[in-house]
Amino acid sequence: MRLVRILTGLLIGAACLLPGCLTTDESNALKMSVQNLQMQSDEQRKEIADLKMRLDALAQDLNAVGAIKENQSSVLTKTYDFAKELQALKGRFEESRYQNDQALKDMVAEREAMNAKISALENELFKNGAKPQAGRDKKIAQASGGPAETVPAEGAGQPETEKAATDPQKLYDEAQADLKEKKYADAREKLERLLKAYPKHKLAVSARYWIGETYFGEKKYGDAIVEFEEVWQKNPKHDKARVAMLKEGYAFYETKDCRAAKVILQKLSEKYPQSEEAKLGDKKIAEIAGDKACYPKPAKPAKKKKSATKKKKKTSSE
Repeated sequence: MRLVRILTGLLIGAACLLPGCLTTDESNALKMSVQNLQMQSDEQRKEIADLKMRLDALAQDLNAVGAIKENQSSVLTKTYDFAKELQALKGRFEESRYQNDQALKDMVAEREAMNAKISALENELFKNGAKPQAGRDKKIAQASGGPAETVPAEGAGQPETEKAATDPQKLYDEAQADLKEKKYADAREKLERLLKAYPKHKLAVSARYWIGETYFGEKKYGDAIVEFEEVWQKNPKHDKARVAMLKEGYAFYETKDCRAAKVILQKLSEKYPQSEEAKLGDKKIAEIAGDKACYPKPAKPAKKKKSATKKKKKTSSE
């Protein structure tokens, strides 16, 4: 509509330019009007160009928003996938933990059965006149149907000379000296005397632990395992409980029972996670994982021998 008006004005102006139609002032005024129209036209072109630039910028912004939405959708999808993987890993961990707990229970039950068999064998030896081991007289007497032994108070009824010979601290210190010199049998004899005379003394649990160490030093790992087990099972809050679990795991590893060693050391890490013994146990677990002897390769199936008939056919064809 505006363009029509401009053209109409131009036609009128052209008609008025005919001779005798316009004066000089009117002609100048018309020229000024035309110039103004041109200026307005230029300004409108600039406005249109500016609007186009703004539209292009808006289009780019819309594209960027679309890309952001796509990225958000991708991130949400990945987050969901990670959550599923995490849930699956958690399920595997719980399953593995349950299996380890079951394995530990089975192992403890098996060990108790073995201890019962050992007690039965000792009972038979006792009936046949053999001298029972120190510290197990009471159990054997009860198992054989004899009267229960009355345990006197620690040190009660002993002569002064005998008390001096079985002084718990002195026996313990002498046993420690024997251990330093690797006199394991002598150290064990003193520690067993201490346990027999003073079963409830404050040094009794430590004495039991060091008896296990004497067996470990002699590479009698089965006996060491029994002693260490008794320490931490019956005295879980004692200072020796943690190291007893650690050394029991070491003893199992020395017998190449890697599965039992791993179970005990994992139990140590669960019960005493902040202890130095747990850190050492974790290192041993890593060592077990890399020990090829713990995970022997399955034997390769024997190759089938070719039958004699096939060999004969081959030779005849040649």
